[in-house]
Amino acid sequence: MRLFKKIVFRISVGLSVLFMMASLCHGEEGPQKERKLETITVTAQKREENVQKVPVSMDAFDAVEIESAGMDTTAEMTRYVPNVFFKKATMENIIVVRGVSSVDASTVGPVGVYIDDVNYPLHFMHNIDLFDVERVELLRGPQGTLYGRNTESGVLNVVTRKPDNEFRGSITGTYSVYDTSHGAVPEWRTGMGVSGPVIKDRLFMGISARMEQGDGFMENTRLDSEDAAETDHRNLRGSVRWMASDRLELSFMADYGKFDDKQGLYRIFSSEGGLKNDDHTEMRGFYDTKLDQEGSGQIFKAGYDADSFDLLAITGRREYKQDSILGTGVGLSDYGDNKWRFDDTMLSQEVRISSKNENRKLEWLLGVYGFKEETDIYFSKFSDRQIRNTDMEKTGMAVFAQATLTLFDRLHFTAGGRYDHLELEGSQDLKGTDWGGNDISGDYSRDLDYDEFLPKAVISFDATGDIMLYTSVAKGYLEGGYNYAQASEADGFVFDPEYTWNYEFGVKTNWFDNRLLANCSLYHITMDDKQVSEYTAGGGIAQISNAAKANSRGVELEVRARVAQGLDLFGSFGYVDTEIDEWEAGSSDFSGNKMPNTPEYTYSAGVQYRHVNGFFGRADLLGTGEMYGNVQNDSHVKLDAYELLNLRCGYESESYDIVLWCKNVFDEEFYTSSFDYGDPHEAIGVAQNGEPREIGVTVTYRF
Repeated sequence: MRLFKKIVFRISVGLSVLFMMASLCHGEEGPQKERKLETITVTAQKREENVQKVPVSMDAFDAVEIESAGMDTTAEMTRYVPNVFFKKATMENIIVVRGVSSVDASTVGPVGVYIDDVNYPLHFMHNIDLFDVERVELLRGPQGTLYGRNTESGVLNVVTRKPDNEFRGSITGTYSVYDTSHGAVPEWRTGMGVSGPVIKDRLFMGISARMEQGDGFMENTRLDSEDAAETDHRNLRGSVRWMASDRLELSFMADYGKFDDKQGLYRIFSSEGGLKNDDHTEMRGFYDTKLDQEGSGQIFKAGYDADSFDLLAITGRREYKQDSILGTGVGLSDYGDNKWRFDDTMLSQEVRISSKNENRKLEWLLGVYGFKEETDIYFSKFSDRQIRNTDMEKTGMAVFAQATLTLFDRLHFTAGGRYDHLELEGSQDLKGTDWGGNDISGDYSRDLDYDEFLPKAVISFDATGDIMLYTSVAKGYLEGGYNYAQASEADGFVFDPEYTWNYEFGVKTNWFDNRLLANCSLYHITMDDKQVSEYTAGGGIAQISNAAKANSRGVELEVRARVAQGLDLFGSFGYVDTEIDEWEAGSSDFSGNKMPNTPEYTYSAGVQYRHVNGFFGRADLLGTGEMYGNVQNDSHVKLDAYELLNLRCGYESESYDIVLWCKNVFDEEFYTSSFDYGDPHEAIGVAQNGEPREIGVTVTYRF
């Protein structure tokens, strides 16, 4: 009852602000078409389609929605998607969809992330700054047929804005402050972009950039440092499009990013012995941390528009480097610091041929894919007590196909399959001692290879032109690999893939002449050979094995309505019930427990008003249910439910915008991850803090 009252109160605050603005600024009705919801075209199935016609549970946010909601990163964007949780744990960025997560000290996650059709292979890269973006799509459920490995629970697609015949440019500046116990901490963000034709109808170019700087919202009281969570981000992106002929389009995109951050975000949030940090913007670490990241990429695309088919070739290269330091003590005992260095380079090539969109009876797509990835990892644990140098090389290839047959103009049968071959070569050089001072040095290597067939089948039915029902089954898998963090011999160095089967029923509807969209999906997921990790004192990983079976089932609801010209209501709700079917570790049996890092529910509720004269306002309430930070479901790592209220208002014109905004209006205390500290004498929970209240102003000039 308390939660219900809190939700109602916070919604009422946001509604009051917006409707007061609406009453002050009310004007005449515009054209009838402005009272309809906009149609979003997506490329989830590697062809352009109306999002409401795609038989997949998914969300799509266009550039207007991303800007209107103030979604600065993919982590913020996921809060608007049901049954999705972004586990942020210092350098790790795990997107948890429908209860499917990955082990600590992994390098890949269960959700594939793609920018302009090219994979970002390591999950460290997945908290992306969103700027100059045309659209973001998040697909729920396995997408192995079209995307392959490491998409066992979903895919996140980011599509950047492409230059065209329209000349456009913009300059944006943001100033904001975090409300903390040690004062108002400022943050600055600036951005610019310009694009347009060099030769009309033939050659187009664009360039954009974004920078962000601030001391962050955390204070390390032990070191008397008020910049424990400092951020310093720099991004640059450029693109060129050449229409070589009426049928041939060539494009090249390049980007560069450098992030120099600190990761002093952990604090003790629960303790039987009274060691809890009461202030959620303070921590007591022994070391000055850092998280330096640098990455670049190049993409070349060649598209040919033939009479009866479309041909597309995509060549991609991604390079990523990380250098980080994190203290292990968190203010209790000084166990030393941990250091990581990652160096990853990936080359990929995809070629696909597809039927023309005009062919509605039989749509088909064929493709081949290949990649090579090299990863070097340096890991120093407990101030160089143990040092591991790990080298990994991955080579993969795949062939895939998907076809949709339409009967009676209403009944659609979709079937697809992918043969995915993966070869891995890994070696590790270990130098160090255990806690007893015994030498555990070693030098070992293992080669692995996997062949997987990833099928998918869908039946969809257009009950009317505005109501579609679908049911689907699909297989996904998360690749096996190497335990770089705490292996001590060859057998413990490797682990095998895990697999999921997703069974889903859904309905997508459109009502009142495209003024109301309402979608619902029900699903059941089985997880086999689940990759699991066992912890030692201090949060170390003892081993990674394929020791568990689990399941997940739930429901997802989404609604969006345009109730009047300029006035939109929207919301989503996701409920997930996870259970471990089998998992025994020594004398412990975790069967019947909940999967970790999975909120019981997630929801969003919002209202937005745009007046014809340019004034606007928006309120978003974003809720996350309780969850456990470990498989033991210990109470001291249980994270409580929370709600965040975001408000935005301002003025928009053709040439400039002024936006006043506030995130986490009620300064709610929340966390993005938690773990057991591993103290043998008492139960201590450590968590990474979420952001406190932030108030800011954004000014944009367009030309």
